[in-house]
Amino acid sequence: MPPSYSPKHLITRRRATGRLLLLLLLPLISSGCTVFGDYNVATHEAREAFMAGHFDQAVAKYSEGLEVINDSLLYRLEAGMSAHVGQDYERSFQLFDRAYRRVVEYQDRALLNAANVGQQIGRILVNEKTAPYEGEVFEQILLQAYQAKNVFIKGDREGVVTEALRCMDIQDKARRLYEEELRTTEAEATKQTSSGEGFDAKEVDAEMRKAYSYPNQGELNTAEAVYDMRYVRYLIAFLRDAVATSEADYNSALIDMKFVADTFGAVPFVQRELARLTRLSGDREGAKIMREEAGLQPLPRGAGSVTLFLEAGTAPMKRQFKMIFPTYSGAAAFAMPIYEPTRNPIRTAILEVGGQQSEALCLTDLQEVAFRYHRDRLPLMIARQIIRLAAKIGLQEGGRAVIANTGSGVASQAGALAWTISASVWNVVSEQADLRCWRTLPRTLSVTRIYLPPGDYPARLILLNDQGAQVGVHELGEIRIATGRHRMINARTLGTTVHSDLSRESYDPMSAAVPEPPK
Repeated sequence: MPPSYSPKHLITRRRATGRLLLLLLLPLISSGCTVFGDYNVATHEAREAFMAGHFDQAVAKYSEGLEVINDSLLYRLEAGMSAHVGQDYERSFQLFDRAYRRVVEYQDRALLNAANVGQQIGRILVNEKTAPYEGEVFEQILLQAYQAKNVFIKGDREGVVTEALRCMDIQDKARRLYEEELRTTEAEATKQTSSGEGFDAKEVDAEMRKAYSYPNQGELNTAEAVYDMRYVRYLIAFLRDAVATSEADYNSALIDMKFVADTFGAVPFVQRELARLTRLSGDREGAKIMREEAGLQPLPRGAGSVTLFLEAGTAPMKRQFKMIFPTYSGAAAFAMPIYEPTRNPIRTAILEVGGQQSEALCLTDLQEVAFRYHRDRLPLMIARQIIRLAAKIGLQEGGRAVIANTGSGVASQAGALAWTISASVWNVVSEQADLRCWRTLPRTLSVTRIYLPPGDYPARLILLNDQGAQVGVHELGEIRIATGRHRMINARTLGTTVHSDLSRESYDPMSAAVPEPPK
């Protein structure tokens, strides 16, 4: 539930508060740097290189910011994605590995200090950009999804499951952190709103909620849809299946596939996976019943599979919503980030292999995820905004009181007025929304799968737009299918261009260096 604010106007602080806050803010005022910078402007050239398919250049540009104090994690995410789409999987792995370690460090430290309200509040007194970027929850989880794909595509089967399971660890910690952070921040906001006058906290609450009128979030009817994404679950199921060596391994893959089926409905290729994994887990009778109920045709003798993981377009960016309003003796502002919807020219694709066709179905739309995530975090964002406004107005009012009470007459009043004007300007200018987000993420994450007898087959993607019309064809070349083996086509669209790669297998020509998949 959102915090219950006092109907009083908020906060007049006095001398001690004004002096303390001024001392706290002086280092930030003098340093500037990322506190007042615009991440989107700073990374424009790198993002343009990425969109144009110049991935080496994008990696180099993003890597220039790897040591930026507050934004180093974000630069690693962007550089890691650029290397991933550019098929430099070793470089991508290194970048994502450092990013993962940073995320774990953030999470562990935050869990340890979650109840320390002072630390939670002190890091947001100027604006949200004063805090190191830790990644949105869905960004943290997708980081590990890409890491697992890096390992699998380059043919390193032993590390696949370890990388995939880290997604679940990150997810569990993120949920606990959010709940604790919300509790402590709301408690502090409630205390602040009841302690004085300065602005109408209810008005701030109402304006922020009005600004967050995102479109319908589609099927994301629970907060869990943000933490537990179908695409990630399908990916983990696929990877577990592809490297399985026992019935227990297949059963683990089955658990994740059941989650996808339960949240996605009767999709034929998902139903087929349920039946097949049920059989491989040891339940042959149950698999037979599932095949009959779903009307599934038997797989070709000695079949292998090829699965398309299609990531289309770019995720939404953030824009700033800012409102300036009068206070008791000056002015202040609040600013908030809002995700901006994006449109991508390619919605999905039809995978065609050896004459068989199957359309990729969207398992996760990151625009819907981002919208839902922001909506769910709104109580926390409002609480932080209230606390920050209280602190800034406390600085304004406390400083004015100190000056007005020092000396007497016209000079004292003039000094108080000058301070009020300066503090008001500071309050308005320093309030900036945090627009940082992982900009190279795709918007939609889609999957389909085709089973074929062993052999070499020509393959291609037929690209479709929002209306389902064909807008192009991307040739994939010849794909070798082997009995019981499962290949991954990793494809990303940028504009109308497709960048694709095929997972390495030991049975490919010129692939002797790739380990033999587990029997």
